[in-house]
Amino acid sequence: MMTDALETGDLSLTLTQLKVSDSGTYTCSITSVRGEHRVTDVQLQVKEWFPSWVTALLVVISVVLIVVVPVVIHFYQYIISVYHVDVESGVQSVQLPCKTMRYLTRFNKVEWYQYTNIVHTYEVDSEPTGHHHIQTEMKVTPMRWGNFSLTLKNPTEDNSGSWTCSVYRDGEMLEKKVHLQVKVPKVKVAPGQESVLLLFRTTVPSAVVVWSRKNGDKSDKVHVFHNGSDQPEDQPEDQFWLYRSRTEMTQNDFSLTLKHPTDFDSETFMCTVYGEDGNILRKKEVRLNVEVCKVKFAEGEESVLLPFRTTENLPDDVVVEWRREDLNHPVHIYLDGSEQLDQQDPGYEGRTEMKADLLTSGDFSLTLKEPKVQDEGTYVCEVFNTNIRRRKTVKLQVKGGRGLHRRTRRDSADPTPLLNLV
Repeated sequence: MMTDALETGDLSLTLTQLKVSDSGTYTCSITSVRGEHRVTDVQLQVKEWFPSWVTALLVVISVVLIVVVPVVIHFYQYIISVYHVDVESGVQSVQLPCKTMRYLTRFNKVEWYQYTNIVHTYEVDSEPTGHHHIQTEMKVTPMRWGNFSLTLKNPTEDNSGSWTCSVYRDGEMLEKKVHLQVKVPKVKVAPGQESVLLLFRTTVPSAVVVWSRKNGDKSDKVHVFHNGSDQPEDQPEDQFWLYRSRTEMTQNDFSLTLKHPTDFDSETFMCTVYGEDGNILRKKEVRLNVEVCKVKFAEGEESVLLPFRTTENLPDDVVVEWRREDLNHPVHIYLDGSEQLDQQDPGYEGRTEMKADLLTSGDFSLTLKEPKVQDEGTYVCEVFNTNIRRRKTVKLQVKGGRGLHRRTRRDSADPTPLLNLV
């Protein structure tokens, strides 16, 4: 009750934590100093949140769901004809399901295809056969119960797509399809970043770790860790020359650090871990995307810098060449320890400059003096000798330009604009 109930005349009673058993008739008796007596009755009815039968029904339904749902899911796998499986690159294995209730006791042969290529064959009373250098495995015992699932080890992006399980029995054939998606992590790098880390953390004991880069149907060797060493001098002779002296592995895991990444490094990289017996223990892919460097200038500026930094202390026989993609002649060339400007495109005569200590510092940036609208375009710098190679693209653009002023000067010495698109 309120503390000032007698003063205010509010004699209401507050009842908390109501229960169904609180239902009933409540009587308030008031007796004044004059002996007057007043009685007031209040009828209280507390309703249940749920009737008891509803609560009991919910309990029964919950129990049924706990028991039935797993059973339904289990048998659903035997009914569906197309499975969808998603997996992250770097996992040890993935199972491609193939289950049926038709052939529970006997069959003649099982074949697994990726598209039209046979990947795995199992015939009764014969040894399982794998194909196409893909690591696969089928467990024989569960197959007697209609389970013909295939375990695919170390899945890669090349394994993504349509898979078919064909089960043969006495001239009949049953097919189940699986759509596999191997997801490759993506790493995005801004131009000019000093290094990038391609992550692969695992505790698999290894003898050899090889990082490679996809190049069409083949791959280029990027880095090798062997016999506890990954120093530059320990790298194999067939290491791709674009990555010599630019890579190192992180201690205690298989992550790779790539120094001075450029747009020419934008590709899918794969780490392959081998055991002592030469068998593949684990694979992981990482897709690297290095943005193309873009530089803008305004007409009338004194100069503009096309940046390119790479590894330091390069050998003296290195050739440095800056080109614009639409021109035959180089914009600037450094050879035999000095600038060789006799081969320079006439339109850039006297307007380009590089640092004197470029081989020591690894700074191959090009200064373009008195930039013009006609200089707009895509520039590529290549640094190379017989053992190493570095490349970078720089797109030079006019600030606020509404059109493209471009001259095409294939083998032409005329620096005047031949093409003017506004």
